[in-house]
Amino acid sequence: MAFLPDRLNRAPAVFLGLTDGELRLAGVANLALWVPAGAAAAALAGHAVLGIGAGALAACGGIWLTARVLRTLKRGRPEGYHADAVEAFPGFFGVPGGLTEST
Repeated sequence: MAFLPDRLNRAPAVFLGLTDGELRLAGVANLALWVPAGAAAAALAGHAVLGIGAGALAACGGIWLTARVLRTLKRGRPEGYHADAVEAFPGFFGVPGGLTEST
């Protein structure tokens, strides 16, 4: 066969280098963080519904920022490297549950 592509079975990039699954995870995580935070902050001023909208807007910015960070983390590295790096991150600070180097 003259043409055998390398990345035939990889998920395609959908938004700023994120695959569909990564985009969904970033969306859910950012919405879960920013919508309650925006509603709580706006509720202090008496406008909780406005805070939900502001939290959703902040979540869009968080998705964009997450995509930018992961894009630079993934650039020039093998497939799956970013998932291992994110999983190992807590172990860097000595927090149990992260990947650690075995000796």
